[in-house]
Amino acid sequence: MCYKGYRKVNAIEEVDENTIGIVIVRRNGERHVALVDKHLYYEKNLGSMTFYFSQGYAGTNILHPEGGVCTNGWPRRTLLKLHHIILPREEGKEIDHKDGNRLNNRLDNLENVTAEQNAQNRGKREGKLGRYKGVYLLRKSWKSKIYINKKQIILGRFTC
Repeated sequence: MCYKGYRKVNAIEEVDENTIGIVIVRRNGERHVALVDKHLYYEKNLGSMTFYFSQGYAGTNILHPEGGVCTNGWPRRTLLKLHHIILPREEGKEIDHKDGNRLNNRLDNLENVTAEQNAQNRGKREGKLGRYKGVYLLRKSWKSKIYINKKQIILGRFTC
């Protein structure tokens, strides 16, 4: 991702006495509010950063760790997600939003978990036919499977 040379400032709104909402307005007019603990907003100097909405997350552009320059001469940049600023990731772990809301970045909603634990919290994938997690349509019959310790276990196939 290359920096385009402009910076817009996000508005903030006080949600409650301990929470600040960072307002992100997309080009199409969609409005999203990322929640952050008030003390962390000021402690981490988040007001100096511009946040964007990407894949359901709030993030900001930073200089790419490997450096480099884009074809337009601007420094190469990468997206840093807000939850990684709030809670640094432990080695070999992922950051999980306990309530499933990717814009809720309050410290009590974030935790370091393994990839397996994080996958257990995922809801049903968008656009899939099955009503439940782990159930999907395969050649006119329903198939059900789960994963335990990275091993797939097929629970069965069912026809209607």
